[in-house]
Amino acid sequence: MNSAHWSADKGMSGPLKSTREGEPMSSVTVLHAVAIFSVFAVGLIAGQMLAIGIANYAARGLPETSWTLRFQSENDLFTKTMPPFLIAPAIGLVTLFFLAHDDARGMFAAAAVLILIVLAITMAINVPINRQVKSWTSGAAPSTWMFTRDRWLRFHLVRTVVGLMSFAIAAIGLASL
Repeated sequence: MNSAHWSADKGMSGPLKSTREGEPMSSVTVLHAVAIFSVFAVGLIAGQMLAIGIANYAARGLPETSWTLRFQSENDLFTKTMPPFLIAPAIGLVTLFFLAHDDARGMFAAAAVLILIVLAITMAINVPINRQVKSWTSGAAPSTWMFTRDRWLRFHLVRTVVGLMSFAIAAIGLASL
């Protein structure tokens, strides 16, 4: 019985377990499944970040009380949903570095680096600002609340652009399989 194996120049090869008894699932099938999932996940997070950015840009016109309540409410939701939506594509893209070969491997590596940059910006800048705003009482925010709001938005824009670049490069990698 042959087993699946990994080589540095070819990625995964050899038969793998199938969902149907007696039929091997090729490494190409696994590679494509991981690639499709990863590109979908990166596209989902990039689109989500784009929508969040547009909504937060539009909310700049709100008075402090309304803006603070809105941001705190959204942050409660995104604190729960964002971690898996950022971690899943990162894991998928790193996995693709090991499964893919040739040009696709380089594309997936670049996309992985970019999504890890998104994660780094999120953890180093946006999450601390989120925590800061969460501690505010609406109607009694610090006098620098607009500076904080705009700083969050600037870094969110950077991570959105980087996330969109990751999605585009991952899609190119998928197309080159």
